[in-house]
Amino acid sequence: MPDGYYKIGERILNQFKKYPDFVGQIDGITGIKDTYADMGDRSIRCALWLKEQGVSPGDVVGICSKNHLDTCIPVYASFYIGAIINPWWDTCIDEELVKNLIETTQPKVLFIDENHAEIITRTITKMEYSLLIVVFGIKNGYSSFEDVLKTQSNEDVEKFECTRVEPKDPVFLIYTSGTSGFPKGVLHSYHSVAHMFRYYPDDGTPSIDLYFFRLCWISGTRMVLRSIIFKATMIVCDNLAEEDACKIIEKYKVTRLWLGTPILNRFTKIKDIEKFDLSSVKLLSYGGAAANGQIIKMLPSLFKNADISSRYGSTECGTAIIGSTRFDKSDSCGKVFFNVQIKVIDPDTNKILGPNKKGELCVLSPKLMISYWKNPAKTEEIVDSDVIPRIVENVIEMCPGVAEVAVVAKPSFEHHEVPMAFITDKEIIEFLEKNLSNEVKLLGGVCFLDKMPYTPSKKIAKHRLYTMAKTIC
Repeated sequence: MPDGYYKIGERILNQFKKYPDFVGQIDGITGIKDTYADMGDRSIRCALWLKEQGVSPGDVVGICSKNHLDTCIPVYASFYIGAIINPWWDTCIDEELVKNLIETTQPKVLFIDENHAEIITRTITKMEYSLLIVVFGIKNGYSSFEDVLKTQSNEDVEKFECTRVEPKDPVFLIYTSGTSGFPKGVLHSYHSVAHMFRYYPDDGTPSIDLYFFRLCWISGTRMVLRSIIFKATMIVCDNLAEEDACKIIEKYKVTRLWLGTPILNRFTKIKDIEKFDLSSVKLLSYGGAAANGQIIKMLPSLFKNADISSRYGSTECGTAIIGSTRFDKSDSCGKVFFNVQIKVIDPDTNKILGPNKKGELCVLSPKLMISYWKNPAKTEEIVDSDVIPRIVENVIEMCPGVAEVAVVAKPSFEHHEVPMAFITDKEIIEFLEKNLSNEVKLLGGVCFLDKMPYTPSKKIAKHRLYTMAKTIC
């Protein structure tokens, strides 16, 4: 990875300054255009204001809003100053959910739409929680986002610099689908967010993107970041009907279209869809649920010039990890992306399964979350400590003189995790170089022990070795 790849705030701000006249956003309904110069100015002013309110690296900044031209600004501002941006669900807000989100994240500032103001204020009053609320738009008794930006001087804006951050620092707290109870907060680092962009092709040609995600989806927040990193124009809309979306594609010559599967299904049911000119679309990507095979096979006739692909992923995995472009295998989610490893295990025995077996999917990738927010029990429940193939240990055990070996994952900024071996014999380095393939070489090194740590059941205590590996440079 290039130096500074994880400094996403700096990368975004540099884009704003390098291409000031580039149109970064267009309101799909009104046609209002937003240049990089304007977006950069507003995001710096927002960052300065947040710092004035005492927001420091690691503090949580909440946002609860539909899509509009200002929605992304606190996101960029938070990346500038090392704060953790936390998009809330905005379509099903009630007192119980507000109370849960505030208790678990304890935000210092919350940016909201006018229609959420009363229920949020009522809830925090009952909780006796002090929270600074900023409203997008105008509502009596509340600070408006527009007024907040006016408090900063041009001189301070001009000399603004991003806060120094490290790859492992937390920056992004997004929620799972919450199909069973309250949603779990998924915490990502600068490192994992930076790797979310890497599977997108970038030929240097600016694209015009239309997406149907809000910030409360990881896909939505990733899109407002990706659009700046890759110099794309976002067509910003909210709650679009599919026929209206076709009109917008036609009007703005959209080149990239990002859809959830339910919306994709509805697209194919638009009456007389052939009357719209959708020929500008060069890439169509969809995901979030399984799509009907017949609908998938219809897509090439609707989007004749588009590369069409499905995506499979999750919030915990940092969006997509698998993708497919084959229409003859419409029931397949596709091939594993580069820099991603997966295995399918029997959930009862943890045994790795072979082809055509049903089991639990385990993923290793530099895009993986840090943890569930303040929920170590749930984190431990889903994190598999045995991510390094058993074959590595098998090869080491072949070396004469080796009594015991354990291979664990050592944290790595470049690869997320690399294999490291703990061994009780020293005459094996040359043997391992000859017998381990490149995919499983011990990039994390070898540590020689007088004896292994054990669990009460006399098994090697790999969790203790993993803790040791994290402390070894």
